[in-house]
This record gives sequence, structure tokens and C-alpha cells, in this order.
Amino acid sequence: GKELPDPLSIIPVTEGSAPSFQQSYNVVRDAHWYYVLPYYPETYAARSRQASDMEVTIARAKREGAWIVTTSQALTWWRARGQVRPVIASMGRDEMQIDLINDSERPLSGLVMEIRGQEGQYRHMRISGGEGETLYIEELDVTLVYLPTLDIGGNRITLTWRR
Repeated sequence: GKELPDPLSIIPVTEGSAPSFQQSYNVVRDAHWYYVLPYYPETYAARSRQASDMEVTIARAKREGAWIVTTSQALTWWRARGQVRPVIASMGRDEMQIDLINDSERPLSGLVMEIRGQEGQYRHMRISGGEGETLYIEELDVTLVYLPTLDIGGNRITLTWRR
């Protein structure tokens, strides 16, 4: 699974913000934002410099582990995300129980929860029961929790960490 963007972080980068797709991508990547590629098939000839620039940029983003999807896939994911509410049920010194309320009409999978700590506080976090996994990203001091499939209604998960 990849880190999925928070919709508030999706900032369309329009043509003109930098001279090329590659340079626009650099700006966005360095700011840890999300790049919406302004691609209109009818405006690119198969062998044009712009088409080549775009292909090189996409290949590079894939190598760097970017989450690459179509606009419709992003919108579908965005709607699903809006239907899940996390509520902290209890919080201890090294354990957190969270109720994830799925308000949609179907089970949802592929969701990732982002937890920010204080200087590596959640570096060694894990999700109990072996379903789902966690990934700590040092540069951002963020732990990503790749969630198990969330059934309709309430789903409780327990996260533990050691200091």
C-alpha cells in the first residue's frame, strides 16, 4: 500500500507554475504535496517535447513510489475517505484504541490513517491482531497505519508502541 493523500493536501499544479512537468513535480515533491498532472490528450502530439516530458515525469514518480491514479480513482477514494470517522476510545502511555466509524453502505478497504507524534513518539507503533501494518516516515515524523477492511458501522483497532 502507498501513502494516500489527505484531500486538503491535494493542490492542483497548473501549467505555468514551472517550465516543465519535471520541474513542477520537483516543487511539489519537495513540499510533500500532491501533483495533479494537467494532461489533455488532444493537446499532445505523440512525439512532442511535452509528451516526452510527461512520460519521463510519470516514470520517475513511479520509481519514487508516488501514488499514481486517474482523476476518477482519486475522486472515488476521496469520497470513501469522507465516510470514515476516527474516534479515540482510550489512550494510555503506550496504547491507543480508536473506533473507526464507517458511515458508507459497504465495507471499505485500502484506507491509510496518518498519525503525527512528537519527535518519533510513535516510531515503533504497531496495529494489534496482525491485520494492517504501520510505517514510520522519519523525515515527516508521521506514522502511516494501513488499515484492515472496515465493516459498516464501528471498527475498533488497537495501536501500541514502545518508547
